[in-house]
Amino acid sequence: MLSTEQSKKLNKAGDSKSDQGTLDKIARQDRGQRRRQEIIDCATRLLLESGFDGVVLRDVASSVGVQLSSLHYYFPTRSDLVLAIFDRESTAYEEELLASISHHKNIDGKVAAIVDTALNVIKGPEAKLWRLLTAYAQHNHNAAELFFRENKLFHTVTARALRNIEPTLTGKRSMHIAQLFWAMIDGLALQTTDAKNLDTVSLVETEIKTTFNAMIHSAKNI
Repeated sequence: MLSTEQSKKLNKAGDSKSDQGTLDKIARQDRGQRRRQEIIDCATRLLLESGFDGVVLRDVASSVGVQLSSLHYYFPTRSDLVLAIFDRESTAYEEELLASISHHKNIDGKVAAIVDTALNVIKGPEAKLWRLLTAYAQHNHNAAELFFRENKLFHTVTARALRNIEPTLTGKRSMHIAQLFWAMIDGLALQTTDAKNLDTVSLVETEIKTTFNAMIHSAKNI
């Protein structure tokens, strides 16, 4: 029969092994997340360089330095990988939006933050990704489904932010405003591709902020 001291030592050893096992598991998860991001980074680069047809799983695996079977562990199909690219962009938008809103205390500042964050999407390097998806969706069913899915995500995130800013807005009304807002932003995005329109774009940005603000304030009285 073990003494009390021996039992304590065995329990301590067991705890140490358990702690080490937990640390090893966390380390594996971290490595897995880093590898997953590397794969998405590579696929994003190929997408920007060569369009959707350029995202070939075998090429991605070779570029990242993993076996094709290992890549399939993270992304079984090309569609899964492409979806991950745009989901990451949507998540980044939501995180930037929430951070930007948190820097303001009054409603006008928060509304301006929503507009500025959306403008960053159509002006930043990721803008080409969305233009590619929009164009590809015109003649590819899977791309069209992805396009509508991501649009809905952006609308939902914006509507949720609006309700946080102005709690009197109903879910239906906030979604309606979000959809109108993104219709304006999408229209502006088309103009930003032409350098000749830059002066006009600046004026339109101001008008969007004014219109968006007016929609929210008027909605409070409905």
